[in-house]
Amino acid sequence: MAGCLILLALIMSLTLYGLNNAVILANTASVDAQLLKLKDECKSMLLSPAGNVMDTTSTPGLTRKVSLTLPDSVEYVSFGFDPCSGNSHEGTIYYNVAGTKKAVIVDERVSFRESSEEGSKMPSQRYLMITSGGRYEIIFELVYDPASGKKYLVSYDMSY
Repeated sequence: MAGCLILLALIMSLTLYGLNNAVILANTASVDAQLLKLKDECKSMLLSPAGNVMDTTSTPGLTRKVSLTLPDSVEYVSFGFDPCSGNSHEGTIYYNVAGTKKAVIVDERVSFRESSEEGSKMPSQRYLMITSGGRYEIIFELVYDPASGKKYLVSYDMSY
């Protein structure tokens, strides 16, 4: 009888372990799919005219509202900067789900930045970083700086 109980406990432990791993894999796959879709949307934005950061009267750059639904196992999603290594490849989205770190390169010619202030096209030096799971809506605008010739995907109005 004791042998059966030990065997049953072992089977239950293995089942729970397997289910936990399946949830982690499903969460990772969900984040992978959302960020690959975001990559495609950002790449398509880069084919459009960009707004001039120096001229507030110029035509705005293409804007796109993005929704992300991230599971609780997300440790971070960072746009343009890897908080784990301290490295930055400014056209890359870095993320970590349940201890698995990944990166999605959007484009080497663009940089992700937060807006510098309300109503301004000028990008700040800050990188957008999400540090927990939840539902997020972010507005990105494509702008360029004619002085440096650099394009930016500037994030505005992140809501939870």
